[in-house]
Amino acid sequence: KVVKEVPKHFVDFMLKDADDCIEQFVNMVGEVRKMRKLSKKKDGDVTASTKKLRKILDLAKHNIAEVDKKVVDSYRTNLEDADVRDICPEDIVVEKNKKGIRNIFKV
Repeated sequence: KVVKEVPKHFVDFMLKDADDCIEQFVNMVGEVRKMRKLSKKKDGDVTASTKKLRKILDLAKHNIAEVDKKVVDSYRTNLEDADVRDICPEDIVVEKNKKGIRNIFKV
């Protein structure tokens, strides 16, 4: 029996890009954590760990911006009547509560 592969929806590709970006971030932070553990958490390692973590955060900001651009471009390309204002991040309300911050999406 031949199984015909169902083409993925463009949203699936956008989600995969976001997952890959997050996975890369988690892996890089894990490397810093591993390095810190191997150094037996010496006080002298604090500066090096902090510097590496800041570099990772800076890279993550860049990567997230790239993924966001791909998401917007994909939305524009794949929807005939796409209006970028419909996917504007300002539609996300950040609510602070006792447990921290959570995002609530307006409907």
